[in-house]
Amino acid sequence: MKLSVPDPKIMDMTQEMPFHEVNKMANKMARAILNEYPVKRNSDGDFVIGMELANNVQSMIAYLAILKAGAAILAIDDEHPDGRVSQIIGQGQPAFVIVENKGQSQRHVTLHQAQ
Repeated sequence: MKLSVPDPKIMDMTQEMPFHEVNKMANKMARAILNEYPVKRNSDGDFVIGMELANNVQSMIAYLAILKAGAAILAIDDEHPDGRVSQIIGQGQPAFVIVENKGQSQRHVTLHQAQ
């Protein structure tokens, strides 16, 4: 007897995506992180990438990609005041920050080089 296991899905309030698609997109993003951006370590010797994203499928893809790239995640709450966000980025020293383009009709993430 062969059991059929449904493909797990990742979902948020507006989108549902099979995990194999999430994994494929995360692999592509991880390769882009490693190939297009130099591995810049902070003063403690850690490879850190900041994230300023909402709780959605795109965030899950980015989280998985960062881990696949071998980096630590510096979570940044986009609802914090700008001064607090600057302080978090200054202390965490990420190589870059991933942000969500909220003004677009379709969500996507952008990589921004940290100062």
